[in-house]
Amino acid sequence: MPQVAYLRSSKLAGAHASVITCLCLSPNGLFLAVGSLEGKVSVWSTKTGRLFFVVEGPVPVLSLVWKPSSEYEFFIGQSNGTLVHVHIRKHEIYATGFSAHSDVPIESLAINECYLATGGCNEVHVWRVDEHLIISPLSQLHKSPAIKLNAQRPVLISGLHWIKSSHSSNVLVV
Repeated sequence: MPQVAYLRSSKLAGAHASVITCLCLSPNGLFLAVGSLEGKVSVWSTKTGRLFFVVEGPVPVLSLVWKPSSEYEFFIGQSNGTLVHVHIRKHEIYATGFSAHSDVPIESLAINECYLATGGCNEVHVWRVDEHLIISPLSQLHKSPAIKLNAQRPVLISGLHWIKSSHSSNVLVV
């Protein structure tokens, strides 16, 4: 088995004073977004290692996902169930949010070209994201299905991922 070693290329220091909770690379790898328990998301240049900007919120950041077709748009999942959309235009940053889950933390996000999935605890919501960035609800799963192995315990959502199958180009794996 080949040996694997970590190689430190740069240190991203100074933006967070609390625990880092999530990381996400932009679609072309130009930026790295970093979320933390203190409610901050810092965005770094992967070429220079420099801090590009910081978005600060009132509650912990639990999940991040970049819009697949844009280096300048991403979503933030917060501990209070708020979904935040961040859009960078020239030297301005726009952040708008809404309560996507009622007091359920958004611990996982997955996006494809037109659908966004948000998950936390035992809830999954699917949203349509149109070309004008209008986000509208499509469906939700409030109680995860039980099988013989977990019939007595709740199923907690720990990850979401969109895949393509032979039957559909939009399959959400929970």
